[in-house]
Amino acid sequence: MRQPIRNIPSVITISLKKILQNYSFKNLLLIVSIGFVSVRAYSDTPVNGITDFNSYVGWNDLTGPQTAGTTGLTAANVQGYNFTLFSLNNIPDCGIGIEAFTGQTPMVYGFSNSGQSYLSSLKISSNGLRYFDLNAVDISMDNAAFTQRDVTLTGYRNGNPVPGATLTMTLGAATSGALLTNYSVATNNAFKNIDAFVISVPGTDVGAIGVDNINAVNFTDVALPLTLVSFTGQAVSDGVLLNWKTANEVNTQAFQVQRGLNNIFSTIGTITAGNSSNSNTYSYTDYFSYANENVFYRLKITDRDGQTSFSPVIAIKVNMVNKSYSLFPNPLTGNILYIKIPSAHVGSLRVTVSTMSGKIVEKQIIRTDGLTSNQIPLTVRTLPPGVYQVQLTEEETGKVTVLQFVK
Repeated sequence: MRQPIRNIPSVITISLKKILQNYSFKNLLLIVSIGFVSVRAYSDTPVNGITDFNSYVGWNDLTGPQTAGTTGLTAANVQGYNFTLFSLNNIPDCGIGIEAFTGQTPMVYGFSNSGQSYLSSLKISSNGLRYFDLNAVDISMDNAAFTQRDVTLTGYRNGNPVPGATLTMTLGAATSGALLTNYSVATNNAFKNIDAFVISVPGTDVGAIGVDNINAVNFTDVALPLTLVSFTGQAVSDGVLLNWKTANEVNTQAFQVQRGLNNIFSTIGTITAGNSSNSNTYSYTDYFSYANENVFYRLKITDRDGQTSFSPVIAIKVNMVNKSYSLFPNPLTGNILYIKIPSAHVGSLRVTVSTMSGKIVEKQIIRTDGLTSNQIPLTVRTLPPGVYQVQLTEEETGKVTVLQFVK
């Protein structure tokens, strides 16, 4: 790939490969363009399958010389795709065009016309239907040193790189005879339901980045939502076991498990989404103890673009009157909070009260074997309004119970 040799006429019998061998990187830029083909761009929406550029003949200038920089230079509506070129500096000598070179078929490529712009990446997105599944794309690049580079393909959604949607391969320079390299990502589910992909090349001498044979399918206007097949829970001997099943997780980042007491929900755990178009199953055990009450649970589902949604709320009846700790009244209506302890507990109980950020505001050790009541009063009049956490640790067994209350 060069920057650029445009439409060398057929009457010149010397081969392009020989020209590339006999001219330096910058000297190549001095070759005069003959038989220039007029600018044209297609405004179709992308085809469902492979898009090539074989209908283009000769050199096709899509932008003219402009600045790319970090803002980017875009050639829009080219076979239904938008191509945006980025550079590390701001010199108005960048361009995007279509041409066959180095004995290959026509491709779209961004280039530096003088070699003074340092290209960094080429972004491809759909001009019409926004989201799509990327199966494969052919990639080529060139640089002034004519050396190999680790070229990375990354899938994006809503301006952010999708976790796991990346593939890096080592490519040779086009002017050294390296051909287009196929990046196949059909089996990587992270490349499903993306809205752009970016080709990045390291170095400060990158002069051209090109693509051909874009294989993309399933174009749609919206990001696919998660399907929550089921969400259930049951009381077990040491807490509450939650189970849920999903489908179509191609846009999901994580599940936050939230517990609700007295109409207040708080996150008690986070599980990373598996992100698969197939079904996934998850489980989470809430090991906290409660005394004969309904405990409510829900899932806060976060997509990779930052959007959130909630599952239906489920209620689990926990019946551990003789085994568990509890706090009352909750929310607190006065200055005294009571800790209700199991009737079977005998020994020392370490009580730690902290804010939800982890700052300890109260700490004491209480002997429970000499109490005449199973209710321990705790004075909290100095605490400002908010949500607090009480950690109860049995000194003899090491068992830890964590409860929350609202003041």
